[in-house]
Amino acid sequence: MAHKGHELGWEQIECPWSQRVYPEFNTPSTTSTIIEKSDLVELKCGDTSLVFNRVKAELLSLTKSGQLCISSAIEPNLWRASTDNDGIRGWTGQDHKPMSQWQRAGLDKLEVNEAKLEVMDSHSVQIVSSWSAGSNPEVLRFTQRYSFDNKGELNLTVTLDCAPELPSLARVGIKFNTTDGFNNLTWFGLGPIENYRDRDAGVYVGQFSSSVSEQFVPYILPQENGSKSDTRWFSLDNTMQSIAFACDKPFEFSVSHFTSQELFSKRHLYELEPSSETHVNIDLYQRGVGTGSCGPQTRPEYEVPGGTHTFNLKMS
Repeated sequence: MAHKGHELGWEQIECPWSQRVYPEFNTPSTTSTIIEKSDLVELKCGDTSLVFNRVKAELLSLTKSGQLCISSAIEPNLWRASTDNDGIRGWTGQDHKPMSQWQRAGLDKLEVNEAKLEVMDSHSVQIVSSWSAGSNPEVLRFTQRYSFDNKGELNLTVTLDCAPELPSLARVGIKFNTTDGFNNLTWFGLGPIENYRDRDAGVYVGQFSSSVSEQFVPYILPQENGSKSDTRWFSLDNTMQSIAFACDKPFEFSVSHFTSQELFSKRHLYELEPSSETHVNIDLYQRGVGTGSCGPQTRPEYEVPGGTHTFNLKMS
């Protein structure tokens, strides 16, 4: 039945006290500066540099010691490649399910309407943008504020102000891409397998190491997979550079070589086309998965409401 050493059961007990502890990133203390050049704004601290496009009001790149680490804008994320429980693609009778509600609300088609970048002071940049969703003209106001603290660590404060008429959301968070090669993953939170807010009883808190590729779960119909909840911090590295992320409260994340759009657009695993980049999703909350393919939908306490959501992300 089981090999020697097979674990039959475990229990983890939370102590009745806590202290919020961030990982020590060992960033040398230094002063940040802002350099404005025509259409570009550079926020620089030591050998870390963020370059923004002033006209498009978006992040262009994050480099460390001259090496590119983040290669895309940081965008809001309210959508996921729907699970079978959210609604089965290609089937009839799915109109009442979350997948159809999200599509009717246009949450899979978020587009920026207008955006403004403002240099706040000598060490911070703020971007405020409004977003439409399909035919809905304005469903989201997205604010990002980038600054370095006196330890030289980068802080990103994110606020997503979602329209109250939106349906219960798939997630509320951000997404971006690293450059090629960031395939090594370490995290402190729930693991070691994928977990969601209503699937936490089968996992435990610990520090885990794996790879981005190994986070992929090969469901027969490609869909959302690999999420980790109740995370304190996680890091990605390419053996030469490491990017670490922590938050002011437990959060959720997933990393993949497939975008949500790629997963949602394909019907079979063999059709998927991985990218060499790592696609990062960081969520304040993601909806639980429920049992809605053949049973009840996600319970109310595991849904994600609209309204205003704010979190502070520490990056190093």
